[in-house]
Amino acid sequence: MAVKHGEKKDQKVTGKMIVGDLLKVCPEAREVFKKHLGPYCLSVPGSTLESIEFLAAMYDYHEEPLLEDLNRVCKDIPPLKEGHF
Repeated sequence: MAVKHGEKKDQKVTGKMIVGDLLKVCPEAREVFKKHLGPYCLSVPGSTLESIEFLAAMYDYHEEPLLEDLNRVCKDIPPLKEGHF
């Protein structure tokens, strides 16, 4: 189904999304990251500039449980760019 101009399309959170971009549209995600990756995971320099999958890998954590919780908490997010380029 095509999205018409001006129509909002909800998007699922994926591992390719940039952490900081997600936090801007879903501030509640901060607690999800802390729950799965530890209380200081977002205080590491550059952590919000990386993809969710990269941040999970930095903490040797499988991203699937993290993404499940992020999708449960971050409903109705606008379309976000995936990756850096």
